[in-house]
Amino acid sequence: MQGLELAVAFYHERLLPEITETLGQPAIDCIAAGLVGEGSECFGYDDEFSRDHNWGPACCIWLTDADYDTYGTTLTDIYNRAAATEFAGFPPRIDDAMSAGRVGVMRASDFYRRHLGAAARPKTLDDWRRIPEDALATVTNGRVFADAPGKFSALRAALLADYPDDMRYKRLAAAATKTAQAGQYNLPRAVLRGDAVTAATVLATFIDQAQTLVYTLNRRFKPYFKWAQRGMYDLPRAGRETADALLAMTEQYATWRTNDAVAASQSASDRIMQAADAVAAIILAEFKTEGLADPDSDELWLIAHVPTITAHIADPAYAALHPMTV
Repeated sequence: MQGLELAVAFYHERLLPEITETLGQPAIDCIAAGLVGEGSECFGYDDEFSRDHNWGPACCIWLTDADYDTYGTTLTDIYNRAAATEFAGFPPRIDDAMSAGRVGVMRASDFYRRHLGAAARPKTLDDWRRIPEDALATVTNGRVFADAPGKFSALRAALLADYPDDMRYKRLAAAATKTAQAGQYNLPRAVLRGDAVTAATVLATFIDQAQTLVYTLNRRFKPYFKWAQRGMYDLPRAGRETADALLAMTEQYATWRTNDAVAASQSASDRIMQAADAVAAIILAEFKTEGLADPDSDELWLIAHVPTITAHIADPAYAALHPMTV
């Protein structure tokens, strides 16, 4: 059983009956319940290795500020009693100092402020630019399985509507620039020089930015780096294909490190360049689908398509920022 499934059962089978008996329907009508936030279980990516820390029967209860003042203390007592014993064959969840507050009873406004810095959808491009993408992924993952007031889910839905169009295009342009600079230009050159540390650095940048491109094309927020590759397999537009191509590129790098003893290698550089171009070809096809590249172009150098992407940005000052700036 994974954490999301366990959270649903914990809420409906143990927690909800206790709340109903103690506080009745008026309290139920104030509750939003689910499992959203930090932790692999919130993304549905938890496995047997996840259960060694911050995992177990748990969920989140979100209340408005006013309802927290009315019910917060009693609901916290109910929750703590319910979570203190084994459920469905799993021992109680034990959180450390860093993970405290991820589950339990909380103000919805505190939850959003903790991750976004505000309890409202960003209004301006500057507001959006201040929020790390993985924080947006964190507050829109998981499941909300009860929300009578609807306010928690309303903000969640507003965030899931994705970045404003100008920012989305700027993110695509910046990621295309960084992907090309890292993997199509600097990585093969670092291999030619036998510079393993620089090669590893730019390979990581290439992977990170190629993933950003695919998440952005899918209108999804890229999660914390640990789960970005895993999440690619859930993306309908080029997700699995790109994830596999990134794995192949990483394997080419590992082959160079193992077989060529980190020596300068033209053949290894050529192989890695081909692997990078395979990723670029997937991205180019998606650009064409969205009208962000000339439909007749076979140019795999992703920077060549940045002017076409940037031309979609309505705000001229924003469009004029450095190509790598989001």
